[in-house]
Amino acid sequence: MRAEGGCRVEIQPVTPGSTVPRYPTTCENHPYPDSDPCGNPLLEDSISDDGIPLSKPLKPYIVADFHDYLANLLSRKDLESVMGHCCDDLLASMKRNEQPPTFVSDVFDAEFILTFEGPEAGKLFVDRPGQEQRYLFAINVDFFASEGMTLRGAKASSGVITAACLNLPADIRYKREYVYLAAVIPGPNEPHLTELNHYVRPVVEQFLVSWEQRIHFTQTANHPTGRDTCSAIATAVCDLPAARKFNQSASHSSHFLCTRCDCYHTHR
Repeated sequence: MRAEGGCRVEIQPVTPGSTVPRYPTTCENHPYPDSDPCGNPLLEDSISDDGIPLSKPLKPYIVADFHDYLANLLSRKDLESVMGHCCDDLLASMKRNEQPPTFVSDVFDAEFILTFEGPEAGKLFVDRPGQEQRYLFAINVDFFASEGMTLRGAKASSGVITAACLNLPADIRYKREYVYLAAVIPGPNEPHLTELNHYVRPVVEQFLVSWEQRIHFTQTANHPTGRDTCSAIATAVCDLPAARKFNQSASHSSHFLCTRCDCYHTHR
């Protein structure tokens, strides 16, 4: 996938007999439902190592495969075992009619998990069928000054999209070796308003496939004959500026003070 500002385009198949991928020359995205295509150029002229003229994307954007990441976790017996206990333990406690804890120490104690439905309507996400395993994730979008700070602020800004598996124990789930680094949003400027959608969409689409179609792994550490999995994004964990941009709310400096109501220009 390639993204340029508010433009997004998938890599096209290569021409038979060639190793050079083909790309559309202009953006075909419609910024609004009834608007004309964007039309911005997506390519720049270049010369290959063999001296052959070719066109290359202005801003490449690479998204790591989510299911490769999950396969890596499931290749370890200890991780696959502990990741499978969360849903089963919560479902068992619900069947025993145990009261939710007063103090929530883990996301699986949260009320929204207790009522979170899975792909089947009317059935809880943690109520997994047969050998299918269910995994919940927290997605994060954040930006950082990739070239350092100056007295006037950041000169350049890049971003990252990551996700942490909430089925892992809290003391390891955010360690870098267990976090899914989905993509790096290239600088030098942060995407504005709806432009962030084009970077987040290919990440979310992978979770959508897992949710709607399930992903079958032909072999895992504890299941040599394979098993089906279903993954979902349960929550987004971002700082305030990134959270407002991620969920398409007004800026954190806006007169709209709350993302849940219509309070406007209110002072204490």
